[in-house]
Amino acid sequence: MRKLLSTLLISIIGINAFALGPQTNSAYVTLGQSSGSDFNDFSFNVGSYNDQAFSFGFDQSLTGTTPGFRMCTSTSTGRVTWVNVESTDITISTTNLLWSVSRSNMPPSRAYQAEVYIVDGAGNIGRSIARGNVNVTESLYDDTENTFQLPSVTNLADYLTIADAAATYLPFSGDFTSMTGLGGTSGQVFESDGAGSGTWETPEVSPQTPWTNNVDAAGFKLINLITGTATNDSVNKMQMDA
Repeated sequence: MRKLLSTLLISIIGINAFALGPQTNSAYVTLGQSSGSDFNDFSFNVGSYNDQAFSFGFDQSLTGTTPGFRMCTSTSTGRVTWVNVESTDITISTTNLLWSVSRSNMPPSRAYQAEVYIVDGAGNIGRSIARGNVNVTESLYDDTENTFQLPSVTNLADYLTIADAAATYLPFSGDFTSMTGLGGTSGQVFESDGAGSGTWETPEVSPQTPWTNNVDAAGFKLINLITGTATNDSVNKMQMDA
């Protein structure tokens, strides 16, 4: 019984001692055996929205060198560098290199070529010491811009239920006998300016008058048909003078 309790206690302590850390990607490379050109020294599958930690071990000391790490893709127009870790962000511990990449700096999900590069302390010799592949897998949390936003409690009062909307916005029935609040006066018409505005205008009405002048230049005599006061002619008669 005491042994069982001890086992349970150790298990509970182990559970409580768990500390959430980044996703760790580890590799060990023997420099004399690394081809350095086939991108087969390591292969990682990483989550696109996980904080990443990279740990590389080598069979030789790297103290005094200047390391770097890159993740790239090749396109028809050239190479694109997605992740570039400078030497100031890499910790050298004798034969080990340690660095991290924040989840916000992880590139989109796809396959990338990756490379670890160092330059000696004098800056004279540079060498690729590890080349491999990093496959970034998709995460459902790496795109927060397209998240549907539900109505919040503070603005629920701005929404109408279907029943309230049906009772509030009734369909119109009948004839328009009068409209108020539109501006203008009786007899005016609204003339738009084509830019979302306009003015009320009073139409100009020009009464038509009958023709009352006699025109003899072409040999015609026009008769006032309204009054019927023609001289030497009957109404509705038009004659040509000799």
